[in-house]
Amino acid sequence: MLGQEVRRRIVEYFHSDHWLNVQQILQRGEKVYHMHVHIDSILHPASLARIVEAYYVKKGYTLQRRIRILPQGYGVTNIYNIHIRQDMAHFEIMIRYNPEVVIEPAPLHLIRAKGIIEYWDEDFMNKFYSGFKFSPMTPEAEKALTTYFSSDAWKENWLFMTNPSNLHCHGLVETSLHPIDILAYGRKSLEDMGWKLAKAVSVAFGLGGHDQGKLVFLLSSPQIFLELQWFYNQRVAIQPGVKNIYYCLDAKILKEQMEGIHYIELSQEQTETITRDLIK
Repeated sequence: MLGQEVRRRIVEYFHSDHWLNVQQILQRGEKVYHMHVHIDSILHPASLARIVEAYYVKKGYTLQRRIRILPQGYGVTNIYNIHIRQDMAHFEIMIRYNPEVVIEPAPLHLIRAKGIIEYWDEDFMNKFYSGFKFSPMTPEAEKALTTYFSSDAWKENWLFMTNPSNLHCHGLVETSLHPIDILAYGRKSLEDMGWKLAKAVSVAFGLGGHDQGKLVFLLSSPQIFLELQWFYNQRVAIQPGVKNIYYCLDAKILKEQMEGIHYIELSQEQTETITRDLIK
């Protein structure tokens, strides 16, 4: 593709209804917890990540933490946990490689459920919680939470993510407690370690055709994120799951799932030129 055409298409996308809808959802602030944005693109995800960051910098935002790129299957990547302000949702851009387009919304029929912009807000999560009979916070429950967040199982999660070559994992727990109660103890355990949280939130994600709850801890120091996926078990307060961690992704997997794909990569100069055209 010609350089000018690539630049034109990128600028066009960042002025499109799809992208502007993403910004409107972000402006709802803390009532929206998380969002997925689905696109097709021939652009290298690292090039697109630089443009996204430059776009927000020109808008006057400072990213709360560095962006990571995750593998989601061969030819599918994820610009992960973009977080432009503490009182706004963090979000992800899911990119399906498509050599026929520079960048545009993904075809609707390929998206799991709600559309090419999928988000979890206060109303959604309250409805989601209503499907469970959570146990009250008792002294025994508090003790179980304190025990879990000082356990080797919890430690294994953050040890994995502090290894620079590791990109992502989910810790697993079984629990009858409300996720918001669990979130408070997870936050405290990290702060007691002297770590700085940019955000801690209870959200859901698609798993096997249904919505699955998870807790997300976005840290600004160290620059990692931790995710704790919970399964309801009315017989226990909280305990490690059948496997303590799973869905572990590292740099080797990312390389394998991008290998042989003919992305368009943008130079720093090209990125700067495009960014100037995005916001004038």
